[in-house]
Amino acid sequence: MSIRLSVLDYASIDDGSDAETAVAAMDRLALRAEELGYEHFWLPEHHGFDFSASTAPEMLIARLASITTELQIGSGGIMLPNYSAYKVAESFLTMATFAPGRINLGVGSVTGAGRAETIALNDEKERQFPFERKVADLLGFLGAQHAEGSTYEGMQAHPRAKQLPTPWVLSSSGNTAGLAAQHGTGFTFAHFINPGTKGPKAAELYRQQFTPSIFGDTPEVMVAVFVAVADDQEHAELLAKAFHLWLLDTQTRNPGARLRSLDEVADIEFTDAQQAAIAKNADRILVGTGHSVLAQLEQLARNYGTDHMMVNPYVPGARNRQRALELLAEARDGRAS
Repeated sequence: MSIRLSVLDYASIDDGSDAETAVAAMDRLALRAEELGYEHFWLPEHHGFDFSASTAPEMLIARLASITTELQIGSGGIMLPNYSAYKVAESFLTMATFAPGRINLGVGSVTGAGRAETIALNDEKERQFPFERKVADLLGFLGAQHAEGSTYEGMQAHPRAKQLPTPWVLSSSGNTAGLAAQHGTGFTFAHFINPGTKGPKAAELYRQQFTPSIFGDTPEVMVAVFVAVADDQEHAELLAKAFHLWLLDTQTRNPGARLRSLDEVADIEFTDAQQAAIAKNADRILVGTGHSVLAQLEQLARNYGTDHMMVNPYVPGARNRQRALELLAEARDGRAS
């Protein structure tokens, strides 16, 4: 099968590097992704973590939208519990005026932060609205079509861009599939967080319940997964080893830990307990050469009933991340021909 490829980039701060270098590497990766024919390039929202420069994805989206011409740029995602739905709508409508038809607004239901950071982000709020209400309010402000009886009936956010941002509802559990279907938005499942059967079931539920809207006529499912791709299997396995060590570090040592360098990773031997943890996380990342990982992506796409895969090349080194995109694109183009 022929699949469409997109990118989720953490704006990774490599071990021994800094945020300025990470943002410059993000720029280069987005430009290369555009050259290679990737469709979407998304940034996450992470607060209080030392491994990512993407704490304010809307700022990075605006930056990337200004240096690209065709790539769809978006959030993976904006964490709605932290913000006013009205303000989010204003920000993304503003971006849609200078990158018409290219701004994606993916929204999530968590805060993307630890407990202290969550308190700091929300210290003036007396209470949180349910995610379902915040999504409805956000879409109402974007499309100027609130449900009858809404608190904000008759309101719309400005500026009124000629082409609205494209909304997506994010999920790592499947619980928001019905919400995406109800509002006629795209649906993105984080297989890189929760591999297994929940994702495909959620995707099928979403398709069955999808209602066309001003945001989309047909259901659109995109599946996100970590990848470690290299010119040979041995190097791909080393990249994957660094990834798994990062997961172990974030779960046991430091939630904000950075990826360790390949030189450091190469000499580390895992304990039996660590090996067991790695085995549990194995399905979160696809590992191999370009052709091997493309085949794995195609199988995963079939499992979800989609043709759209979003890869997150979260491995050490900007050059390794860029090479992953190049190898997958080469395999895709060779397969297509």
